[in-house]
Amino acid sequence: MQAPDAHRTYAATGLSFAQFLRQFAEVHAEYHMGSVEIVVTNNTQHQEILMLLVALLRRERLPDGQELLNLVQEMTA
Repeated sequence: MQAPDAHRTYAATGLSFAQFLRQFAEVHAEYHMGSVEIVVTNNTQHQEILMLLVALLRRERLPDGQELLNLVQEMTA
Protein backbone atom coordinates (compact mmCIF):
# COMPACT_ATOMS: atom_id res chain seq x y z
CA MET A 1 0.00 0.00 0.00
CA GLN A 2 1.19 3.52 -0.77
CA ALA A 3 1.85 6.11 1.91
CA PRO A 4 -0.74 8.88 2.24
CA ASP A 5 -0.05 12.10 0.33
CA ALA A 6 1.87 14.49 2.61
CA HIS A 7 -0.19 17.46 1.35
CA ARG A 8 -3.57 16.02 2.33
CA THR A 9 -5.25 15.42 5.65
CA TYR A 10 -6.92 12.03 5.84
CA ALA A 11 -9.73 10.96 8.15
CA ALA A 12 -8.40 7.40 8.15
CA THR A 13 -5.63 5.35 6.56
CA GLY A 14 -5.01 1.66 6.06
CA LEU A 15 -8.66 0.77 5.40
CA SER A 16 -9.95 -1.80 2.97
CA PHE A 17 -12.69 -0.65 0.62
CA ALA A 18 -15.22 -2.75 2.57
CA GLN A 19 -14.18 -1.04 5.83
CA PHE A 20 -14.52 2.35 4.14
CA LEU A 21 -18.05 1.52 2.99
CA ARG A 22 -19.07 0.49 6.51
CA GLN A 23 -17.37 3.27 8.47
CA PHE A 24 -18.09 6.19 6.14
CA ALA A 25 -21.53 5.25 4.78
CA GLU A 26 -23.15 8.45 6.09
CA VAL A 27 -20.28 10.80 5.21
CA HIS A 28 -19.36 12.53 1.96
CA ALA A 29 -15.89 11.04 1.68
CA GLU A 30 -13.53 9.70 -0.98
CA TYR A 31 -11.47 6.52 -0.82
CA HIS A 32 -7.88 6.78 -2.12
CA MET A 33 -5.87 3.54 -2.03
CA GLY A 34 -6.64 2.79 1.63
CA SER A 35 -6.95 6.39 2.79
CA VAL A 36 -10.16 8.34 3.35
CA GLU A 37 -10.53 12.04 2.65
CA ILE A 38 -13.60 13.92 3.88
CA VAL A 39 -15.04 16.04 1.08
CA VAL A 40 -16.21 19.53 1.98
CA THR A 41 -17.28 22.45 -0.14
CA ASN A 42 -16.29 26.07 0.25
CA ASN A 43 -19.26 27.32 -1.77
CA THR A 44 -21.27 29.55 0.60
CA GLN A 45 -24.49 29.36 -1.41
CA HIS A 46 -24.27 25.57 -1.50
CA GLN A 47 -23.71 25.46 2.27
CA GLU A 48 -26.74 27.69 2.93
CA ILE A 49 -28.99 25.53 0.76
CA LEU A 50 -27.63 22.40 2.41
CA MET A 51 -28.29 23.82 5.89
CA LEU A 52 -31.87 24.67 4.88
CA LEU A 53 -32.47 21.18 3.53
CA VAL A 54 -30.99 19.56 6.64
CA ALA A 55 -33.24 21.69 8.87
CA LEU A 56 -36.27 20.71 6.81
CA LEU A 57 -35.38 17.04 6.90
CA ARG A 58 -34.83 17.13 10.64
CA ARG A 59 -38.14 19.00 11.01
CA GLU A 60 -36.53 21.74 13.05
CA ARG A 61 -38.47 25.00 13.22
CA LEU A 62 -40.00 24.86 9.79
CA PRO A 63 -40.49 28.30 8.25
CA ASP A 64 -43.91 29.26 6.98
CA GLY A 65 -44.45 29.18 3.22
CA GLN A 66 -43.61 32.83 2.58
CA GLU A 67 -40.52 32.75 4.79
CA LEU A 68 -39.31 29.62 2.98
CA LEU A 69 -39.91 31.24 -0.41
CA ASN A 70 -37.94 34.33 0.70
CA LEU A 71 -35.03 32.17 1.91
CA VAL A 72 -34.87 30.24 -1.35
CA GLN A 73 -35.06 33.44 -3.41
CA GLU A 74 -32.24 35.02 -1.38
CA MET A 75 -30.04 31.96 -1.86
CA THR A 76 -30.61 31.74 -5.59
CA ALA A 77 -30.30 35.47 -6.32
